[in-house]
Amino acid sequence: MFDGETIQAAAFTQAGENEEQTPLDTAPFFAGALYKNRLFFLERESLRFWYTKDAGAVQGEMLAFDLAQIARLGGHLVCAAGWTYSVASGAQESQILFITSEGEVLVYAGDNPSEIDAWTLRGLYKIPRPLGKKCVCALGGDLVYLGENGYYMLSQLLSAPAAQKTAAFSDAINPTLAELKSSFANYGWTVRPFQSDGLLLVNVPETGAQAVQHVMNLQTGAWSKFTGLNALDWAELNGKLYFCGTGGVFQAQTGQNDNGKSINWRFMGAYSTLGTPYAKGLKEVVLFYQGRNDMKFEVNASVDFKKEYRAYQSSPAAPQSQWDTSPWDETPWAAEAAAVKKRIILRLTQGTYFSLGASGALLNSEANLLGYDVFFEQSKNLA
Repeated sequence: MFDGETIQAAAFTQAGENEEQTPLDTAPFFAGALYKNRLFFLERESLRFWYTKDAGAVQGEMLAFDLAQIARLGGHLVCAAGWTYSVASGAQESQILFITSEGEVLVYAGDNPSEIDAWTLRGLYKIPRPLGKKCVCALGGDLVYLGENGYYMLSQLLSAPAAQKTAAFSDAINPTLAELKSSFANYGWTVRPFQSDGLLLVNVPETGAQAVQHVMNLQTGAWSKFTGLNALDWAELNGKLYFCGTGGVFQAQTGQNDNGKSINWRFMGAYSTLGTPYAKGLKEVVLFYQGRNDMKFEVNASVDFKKEYRAYQSSPAAPQSQWDTSPWDETPWAAEAAAVKKRIILRLTQGTYFSLGASGALLNSEANLLGYDVFFEQSKNLA
């Protein structure tokens, strides 16, 4: 309980003998949800949840509800989530979902589990087993769900459980997810939308000490992977994104350094035939970028889906402008950002499909890749 100045433990109670109220041990609680103006808490390693007896109460008497006789697959509760959505008539309906470790979803509607006429089981569903205990988040009028077979919108998953393989919106990265089976039991799986930057972020604990993030662009549906952020959990406050991990709490997506160190960056473009199905040999690439004129970077390449390798490494020197001689307001400063056109001679093996990219490190500066032109010589088909 927070009164604006001090924090103290909430006084939750339960009815004992003779209906006498006694303190409730909340140590077994590990997760919860807010639904119909009631607090719901899940009990660790159990199919039982607790809820506030009085609607609107944030402490006071709590009652237990056991799902052991209803859940057909056993296991224990992993998460709960309230879900309010619009129906065809334009009205809004609400329900609460309880998800078990076995991938069973129990959907309830109503506003009071204590009254049989005000609490209805709407359905039982079998979906892929959940990834972690923070596997659900609200996004628009839907819920995002992290399952062992992919990442889903629950509206599609529950409406077509037989089509689970095609219901995932993560189909582009599902092969990568399949390679992480040994990490499914690790602590730290969580999903959070960061709508200020138009991102959906999935924290992936690859090991106990290392995490990456699968990040989807909410506008285009394109995926990327963040590395170097060994986060355990994420939160958003006032439009700013934060994560916690070894060493404390950090703000993400801000500034031009990585906690005082350089930001290592890298990208690889999609494979392309460059407009012709025949084999070809790349002769030259003209790279257009905006950044400091003393920026160092590498150009990376892959031919016909083979291992990437470094095709070029820049070693630009700062411009030698003479003081009191170079034209003022025209000659760039040594660290001034500018639009740069860089002609690069590449020595690549011949092939049909090419992927080009770049990598480097930036400290207290930024750069933008504007594009590149590719010049090649077409040859006979290698087949």
